[in-house]
Amino acid sequence: MRKIFLTISAFMISIALIYAQRPENGKREMPSAEEMAKRQTQMMKDSLNLDEKQLKKVETINLEYAKKARTLMESEAPQGEKMQEFQLQQTNKDYEIKKCLTKEQAKRYQKMQEAIRARRQERRKERKEE
Repeated sequence: MRKIFLTISAFMISIALIYAQRPENGKREMPSAEEMAKRQTQMMKDSLNLDEKQLKKVETINLEYAKKARTLMESEAPQGEKMQEFQLQQTNKDYEIKKCLTKEQAKRYQKMQEAIRARRQERRKERKEE
């Protein structure tokens, strides 16, 4: 009986510790603009086989738009306006990045963006179901 009690107690304590480590409201902490840009650039470097010249251009573009996105996320604007502005920024960013890429890289970049959008929509759908 004592072993069962200790096992249950240990289990309850571990669950409490896990929940105590979660951010408030279940939201993750947003990475800095620099971290977002670095992650995006690395993903693109690996996926698109960028040369050094392309890498520097893409890195600059990613940082510029990551800063804009971060500012937009922290703004007090209504959610609908934020989404419209974010979509406009994403369109502009895609255009600038594609100018740096070869035709083959641009095709792969487009496919990457489509896959990212599909995953994002799937996550939204899952959150609505919860």
